[in-house]
Amino acid sequence: MRWIITALALFLPTLTAAQSAAPILTGQRASAAQVLPYYGYRDVDVRALRNGQVAQIVHLAHSGRSYGEVKGHIGAVLRGGLLQRTIERVVR
Repeated sequence: MRWIITALALFLPTLTAAQSAAPILTGQRASAAQVLPYYGYRDVDVRALRNGQVAQIVHLAHSGRSYGEVKGHIGAVLRGGLLQRTIERVVR
């Protein structure tokens, strides 16, 4: 019995402090978190995105457009428009 517990401990992944403290994503945020790495956006914190951005990303992923179109549109959603970027620069 002891060797079974040891074997399980070796194969089960250990959680870091950040992973165990992070809340589990649900709904559209979980869907966006699964889709973003597929389109090359691995370093995006889904928790920090606005609700509108999350909804747009999920919609684009299921829109039936080509891979390149979806990737480009998701990039535009994450970057924001020219007006939004200008406003954020002025506010800082």
